[in-house]
Amino acid sequence: MKILIDAHKFGEKHEGTSTYLSGIYQSLMLLHPEWEYVFVGRHQKAMQGVFGQGPHVRYRLLKAKNRFWRMMVEMPQILRQENPDYAHFQYITPMGARAPYIVTTHDILFEEKRFRHFFPFTYRWLNGFLFRRSARKAKILCTVSAYSKEKIVQYYGKSPREIVVTPNAVKSNDPNNEFDQLVMERYGLDRFLLLVSRVEPRKNHLALYRSFVALGLKDKGYKLVLIGKNEWQSQEAKDFVAQHQSALVDAMVTIEDIDLAHLEAFYRCAEVFVYPSFAEGFGIPPLEAAIAQTKVVCSSATAMKDFDFFPYHIDPTDQDALDTAINEAINDEDYDLQGLKNVVRDKYQWTNSAQILAEAIKATPKQQ
Repeated sequence: MKILIDAHKFGEKHEGTSTYLSGIYQSLMLLHPEWEYVFVGRHQKAMQGVFGQGPHVRYRLLKAKNRFWRMMVEMPQILRQENPDYAHFQYITPMGARAPYIVTTHDILFEEKRFRHFFPFTYRWLNGFLFRRSARKAKILCTVSAYSKEKIVQYYGKSPREIVVTPNAVKSNDPNNEFDQLVMERYGLDRFLLLVSRVEPRKNHLALYRSFVALGLKDKGYKLVLIGKNEWQSQEAKDFVAQHQSALVDAMVTIEDIDLAHLEAFYRCAEVFVYPSFAEGFGIPPLEAAIAQTKVVCSSATAMKDFDFFPYHIDPTDQDALDTAINEAINDEDYDLQGLKNVVRDKYQWTNSAQILAEAIKATPKQQ
C-alpha cells in the first residue's frame, strides 16, 4: 500500500490542516509501518522533523511557490510518477490528474446562508466550485465532525455512507513551570483571559471585548491575550475597541505569530480560555486549553455542540450568557481541571482517527 500525502504546509505558516496531517499520519505509520508513505512538500527538514525517516518513508520536493503551478503542473507530474494506491489532499485535489483520492474537507461553513456574510464573495465562489469538485472526485471523503458531515451531505449531495469522520485530536504536554514563568515575564502577564484564533468576524472577538469591559476586568487586574493572525475586523468591532481605550485596549496583548512551545505556555497560564465563535467545522482550541488544564468557556454553536462536557457551554449570540459564564468561570474554585482533561484526552485521540482512516482504506477498492 502506497499513500502519497500533500504536505506542502509543513515549514510554512502553521495551520490546523498541518496539525491534522501530523496527528493522523504519525499514528497511522505506527498502526501500519509496512505501508509506504510519500510526503510531498517544499521543506524536507520540516517534513522529516514531523514524520521521521525509515525504510517506508520518502519525501518528494516541490519547486514552485505558486499554488496554481503546484496543483496544475507539479502535483500531477508527481502523481503520474509515483502512481500511489491513494493520494491524500485537504479540500482541493490537483487539476488534470486522476488518482484514487483521499480528500479531507474540514468544513464548508461558507455554503450556509446564515454564515455567508463572514466570507468574501470570491472565496465562496471559487472554493464552492473547487471543494465540491474535489469532494465528488474523492474515493474516500473524510471530514472532522458530525456537523461537517451533515452539511457536506446537504450541500454537496454525498451519501452519509460515503463520508468518513476522522476527528481532530489533542496531545497532552508536560508543564514546564520555569519556561512558563519566563514567557509570562516577557509579556508582562499575570492574570489574563485567552483567545486563540484568527481575528475575523466569525470568531466573535467583539463579544469577548464586550464581556471584558462589562465585567470591569482591567480594574480587577486582568489582561486580554489574543493569539492569531489579524485577518479582518468588522467595523462594529473596530468602533467598540476605539471607544474603550482605557478599559480594553490598554489591557490587550495581541500576538499574530507564535511557536508551539510558547502557545502551550499561554494555554497553561491563562486564568480562563474563552472561545465565543459563531461557527466552526470542529473547533480545536478549547480542547487544547482543556488538555492544558485551564478553565474553558466555549460556544455551543455548530460543531462545538459536541463539546457539551464543558460546564460553561454557551450560545455565542447571547451576550449576557457569555458575561455570566466568564464571571462564574473566573470565580469557580471547584472547576474539575483534571476531570475535563481526562474527558478530552480519552475522547479525542489521533490513534482513533488513524484507525478509522485505515479501516476506510482497507475497505475501499483501489481502482480509480
